[in-house]
Amino acid sequence: LARGFFADGVLIIDYPQRRLQFHRDIDLLPAQPDTLAYSRAFRIQVTIGTVTTEAQLDTGANVAMVLPTALFRRAAGAAVTTGDQLTLSHGEVDGGHAQLDVPVLIGGLALQGLHVRVSDHYPEAVVGAHALQEAVVLIDQRSQRVAICPSRPHRN
Repeated sequence: LARGFFADGVLIIDYPQRRLQFHRDIDLLPAQPDTLAYSRAFRIQVTIGTVTTEAQLDTGANVAMVLPTALFRRAAGAAVTTGDQLTLSHGEVDGGHAQLDVPVLIGGLALQGLHVRVSDHYPEAVVGAHALQEAVVLIDQRSQRVAICPSRPHRN
């Protein structure tokens, strides 16, 4: 389903429960916790260590995060191992592997020890599905807001 299908409501992606929901009767508002505004389709603010940057939120990408080499060096400065082809929804890119020793903040989600791909040829940071596995993601295209919330354990 293309993003236009969800343009008139809030899409909720609950990764831990493996559940999608769609609601036309709720909205994401700027005052709500963990919400992020975007102007270009799903480019949100993330913080990697002490560096704040924009990243494309790609909820279907089979990766935790992709970072351009220059951004990776500025944010983490760690070593990159040689890589292989990385397939994203926008095509393939060459990339190395690295482990981030700095925290990554995405909305209300704080991640440590994130495994990332690093590429000389990819133009922007990408947050993929692997980084979101313990989160609930809400996307409201009407207000151009996204909320990324850590999932709460369910109590019976």
